[in-house]
Amino acid sequence: MEPKDLLEHFDHLETRLLEVLAEREDARRQLAASDQDRERLRQQVKQQAEAIKKMQKKQETLQNNFQKQHNISKIVSSMNADEKGTAELKGKIEAYIQDIDRCITFLGQSQPSNGG
Repeated sequence: MEPKDLLEHFDHLETRLLEVLAEREDARRQLAASDQDRERLRQQVKQQAEAIKKMQKKQETLQNNFQKQHNISKIVSSMNADEKGTAELKGKIEAYIQDIDRCITFLGQSQPSNGG
């Protein structure tokens, strides 16, 4: 090979090496961005899992409260006391249930919401 050919070959290799180095740097930037995205997504998944657990607990509480209300209504309906005593007891129980409903509503409104 002649010196001129060697210089051209060397220049070509140098140019290609610079291109490869630039591509490597781009790949590193993309990898870093992907790592940041992955970490952000992990945090979102963690927050959503926590929110789901809170919602499930709230649902269980509401179901338990509903079941209690239903049972109280059954008890009141099945009582064999006199009309006045039953009506008075039923009124007290209904007031109690309304107080519970207000508390549940208040607790539901006071919980921070996670927008997503």
